[in-house]
Amino acid sequence: MDSAGQRRQYETQRKREYRALKRKQAKHLRHEILFLEDHLQQLLHAKVATQKHSVHNQWNNVSLTQNRSLRAHVRYHDAIVLVLQAWVASSLQRSIDGTTTWLDSTLLADPVARQYGYQWLTDRVFHTAEMDGHQSSTVDDAMDLRVVVDDDDVDSVGIYATFQCTLFAPLDQIAAFFWQNQSSMLDRRFPDHLTHTRSCNDDLLVYAHTYAGQSNTNMCTLARRYNLPGRVILVNVFVRDDECVPLSGQDIRPHGIGYRILQQIADDVTLMRCGVQQCTPVTVDGRIPFERTAARFGVPPSTPRQVALAQIEAKGLEFFSGQETAVRAKMMQQLQRH
Repeated sequence: MDSAGQRRQYETQRKREYRALKRKQAKHLRHEILFLEDHLQQLLHAKVATQKHSVHNQWNNVSLTQNRSLRAHVRYHDAIVLVLQAWVASSLQRSIDGTTTWLDSTLLADPVARQYGYQWLTDRVFHTAEMDGHQSSTVDDAMDLRVVVDDDDVDSVGIYATFQCTLFAPLDQIAAFFWQNQSSMLDRRFPDHLTHTRSCNDDLLVYAHTYAGQSNTNMCTLARRYNLPGRVILVNVFVRDDECVPLSGQDIRPHGIGYRILQQIADDVTLMRCGVQQCTPVTVDGRIPFERTAARFGVPPSTPRQVALAQIEAKGLEFFSGQETAVRAKMMQQLQRH
């Protein structure tokens, strides 16, 4: 082959290799284009998601800021309420056994006046329960009992007890239990009692006269139920003077008030707050002396006054705690059966 033929063959081979290289480069570029297009789509989706996340974060920050502001507002008003309650409490001193309190009111024998007396006395306890309930700012379980001595009468001793706990049952079931078990509670207190009970006006107000012969305890009790939105308040008045049931002989009559606030927290969660205010029991001769009060708690008459008060307080707390524990245990057993 001459030199001209060799050059043509060389050029042909070179151009063939060149075209093959270009085809290879074109194929590589097409793959790179596909890769870059896919990467671009991923970046675009990521940008949209980032924008959405940014908007979500902005609204989340706004809601958190508003939440903090509202909580601060609530704390501010709670502080104001506590200050006002403290001011009211300091202005109105609690009297456990004073002679001018409404607790010394007499239930009259006149039927019309008696009906008004039922409502008026129970309404007083309802308002007391409302005031005491608003003073509590916690839902923690708690129990307290204090012995109160009237400064004007060294023989006048009263007991003020409070109790709070959370019950894991619906409000309506708990309220029904406590309301329907009023008479059974009297049975546990006085095993040998004779009771005359009659409903007053409707099924939400009951008067009961209870006499326990073994202890000569002559008790007149009013019970009333208040149904409120999300709450039920049960009140008791242990009446001191009743014209229909006068004291006689060796009779002794406890008197005071009690209430039970049942507040719905959730469908199966109920907060219960209780309060009991027991004044010095009375006989036909007036209030019983301090030594007799101490004896009712098993305190020897020779015990020094301050020691006796401490023992009364300790035994009263033990009794109150045991009573509430027994009632709650009975309630839970009854609810579990239904």
